[in-house]
Amino acid sequence: MFFIIDAVLVILVLCVFWFGIKKGLSGNWVFNILRTLIAFGGAAGAAAGMYILMDKFGWLTVMSDGVVGFFGNIKVNLGEMLTQETFITVCRILAFITFAILFAILGYVLTYWLLGIIFKILSVPLNKLRQFVVWRVIDNVLGCLFNLAILGGVTLAIFGVVHGLNSTDTYKHVLGENGNKNVNHSIEVILDGMHENISAGVISGLIYEHNPLNDTFKNLI
Repeated sequence: MFFIIDAVLVILVLCVFWFGIKKGLSGNWVFNILRTLIAFGGAAGAAAGMYILMDKFGWLTVMSDGVVGFFGNIKVNLGEMLTQETFITVCRILAFITFAILFAILGYVLTYWLLGIIFKILSVPLNKLRQFVVWRVIDNVLGCLFNLAILGGVTLAIFGVVHGLNSTDTYKHVLGENGNKNVNHSIEVILDGMHENISAGVISGLIYEHNPLNDTFKNLI
């Protein structure tokens, strides 16, 4: 199986250079991922902002009172978790959840749409610049290096985690010594197999054993 990992790495590197030459840095796919992540941030921000606004003006309290009235108050505290205060907090969340979903969707759509407009405006001059051979070569080289850096970072991180888990006995009890034995054993088999296959490869083994992140992940794990 080790040769498959080497083959995948070679194919990924070829794809990195192909996409770098085809799209350059200005048309890099990472910006679409970044756009999506920022849009998720906009969704969370819109929901949080609406919660603060409704709480400030007392709308949330009025709405939660209706939910509390529907379910009824807790007459006796049922332990430390289920008290009247906890019950009211849960009712506030239930009262707000519809608005949270609505404004999260609106925040995501608006943020994604605005970023799309900004990227489109910025891409016009960049696409025109790619008509010039010198800039296209520079943009392609930057795109290849950028993609290669991302691929290298992800590969080193994955290899570092596997190496860190297998450098001690951690891979035998990822869920802890008192965790589910069957699940722990299954994880152990997977991690041990990954360790053997990665380290056996010519390319992957070289990267795996000389990974600069090995010590970092070993200390973390």
